[in-house]
Amino acid sequence: MELLAAGRGELLSSIVAYVVVSGLLFAIARKMGAENAWWAWLPILDFLLMLDLAGMSWLWIFAMCVPLLNIIVLVVAWMKICEARRKPSVLGILMIVPIANLGVMLYLAVSE
Repeated sequence: MELLAAGRGELLSSIVAYVVVSGLLFAIARKMGAENAWWAWLPILDFLLMLDLAGMSWLWIFAMCVPLLNIIVLVVAWMKICEARRKPSVLGILMIVPIANLGVMLYLAVSE
């Protein structure tokens, strides 16, 4: 019975994390005037949305399938999103730091 309770806790925390990250990406996309901001709520399309916000080709989605290269692509994409929001691009590097990445997304979502 304890294993089931632990599994529910992990599931609930995963759902909460997904909703928070998707909501923040949705808010960032709306601030940037993205036509398809709702893509933030759908797996894979959320990566395409990030690439679109960063002004990068959608072909980069294939690089997301390559270990280590996917981290570099995500950092570069977030650096470009930061630049597009007129924020320091170095914030994109913080996207690989747990918890700090949520702070960066929140900052990009709520700042002018």
